[in-house]
Amino acid sequence: MCSLVLVLLALEVSLRAYHSIKGTYEISETVAKARSNSIWKKSEDPILIYTHRENYIKDSIRHTNKHGLLTSYDFGIVKDSSVYRIAMVGDSITAGIYLSEEKRMAFLLQEKMNQAMLGKEKIEVLNFGVNGYSTEQEARQIKTFVSSFKPDLVVLNYCLNDPEPSWTPYIWFVDNKPVGLHLYHFVKKRLDRATDNQFHPNLSPLEHNAGWELFYNKNVKVLNDSFNEIALWSRKREVPVLFTIFPFLLEGETGRDLASRWNLKVEAMVEAYGWTVINLWEDYYEKHRVEDVFSSSTDFYHPNEVGNEIAADAIAQNILNLVK
Repeated sequence: MCSLVLVLLALEVSLRAYHSIKGTYEISETVAKARSNSIWKKSEDPILIYTHRENYIKDSIRHTNKHGLLTSYDFGIVKDSSVYRIAMVGDSITAGIYLSEEKRMAFLLQEKMNQAMLGKEKIEVLNFGVNGYSTEQEARQIKTFVSSFKPDLVVLNYCLNDPEPSWTPYIWFVDNKPVGLHLYHFVKKRLDRATDNQFHPNLSPLEHNAGWELFYNKNVKVLNDSFNEIALWSRKREVPVLFTIFPFLLEGETGRDLASRWNLKVEAMVEAYGWTVINLWEDYYEKHRVEDVFSSSTDFYHPNEVGNEIAADAIAQNILNLVK
């Protein structure tokens, strides 16, 4: 027993020395730049990991306001009684920072809703989208940040890679330095790699069906727990949730069956909470040509400005009955 302890101690010392010499846990230049000069900043919240930087200006354009929301204008946390406030929550599809503000779905939705209401009630749509956020991060964001703005409705946008954070910007802000024993961290990391086959949705094409199935099966509990947290918050605050599913925008047939199957599974999961669900599959694949709505043939996640317009139309049509 004593010899085993000595062996383990030697391994621990060796690992610490190896990583110290190699600089494994030193912050790289890329990470340092992202943390000091990007639109995101590190969060002390262990679930959120990162959030938007307030009043972020780049190339003379104001990208975030004083609250860190993706808009150039400021507004009070407390809304006027005549305002119907919609919080739009999601990842990079919602954030839309690859588009100018007036072409993002949150901005378009606000315009469409106000035009439809004809001055009966002012509609305000706040863009809480953050690149790379998972559904777990969004649930935390709703409870800790969105809630303070007292929205009348939450539009929760979902993409099939949302059970886990996207590789970036998450990897730039997460602390990977092991807490406690390096040996434990080393063994756990190897076991995780063995069981996950190093699959990550943001790095793998959709033809890797087995990897995607494994990814979803592994994350079903986290996904359900996150939806349940949002549902509990929604019931307590009496704030309805409108759930929008953004399908992968695939030019060819490869992967469409898998994507469609999981779209329907997620739709069934959230319908159990009584949420209104908008599945944009028909809008993107049947009512339009998918080539006309994706950003590029190599980016099957993000709809372009036409795709944002289509999404804003579909969402507006579904929520008009709630405010009229």
